[in-house]
Parts: sequence; C-alpha cells; structure tokens
Amino acid sequence: MIIKDWGHGDITIQKDANKHEAGLLYLDINKAKKRLGWKPKFDINKTIQYIVEWYKNYEKEDAYDLCVKQIKEYEAQ
Repeated sequence: MIIKDWGHGDITIQKDANKHEAGLLYLDINKAKKRLGWKPKFDINKTIQYIVEWYKNYEKEDAYDLCVKQIKEYEAQ
C-alpha cells in the first residue's frame, strides 16, 4: 500500500542477525473500542496517505510545521 501511494519502489527484506524484533507484532484496538467506545477517525488507506505525505515532505518543509498541519487536519475530521 505504501509503494502504491508513494508511486514507485520495491520491497527489500534484509536479514541481520544482530537486530532483534519480535516475530509478530500485533496491535488490537478492540479493547479501546469496547471499553472506551473509541473508534479511529482514519481507515488504513487514509493512514497510509498521511504517512507517505509526511515522508515525502519532511525534508522540504519544517518537520514540526508538517506535523502540526497533519494534526490540525486530523482534528478537523
């Protein structure tokens, strides 16, 4: 999805025995939904769009300003 939004690229998998990451990282929002009545404002597609926009622009724009802009857009949803 990121490559599609970015417009080009490929996937490269590097194996490095010196780096450790959990075999499976899993986030589940069901507890927040159930206990707090919370739901995300963005679906996965919108989330990917924001990530790609940030990475494409953080070196051209002030990173702080870019973050503030995206937060304001998010809050306006």
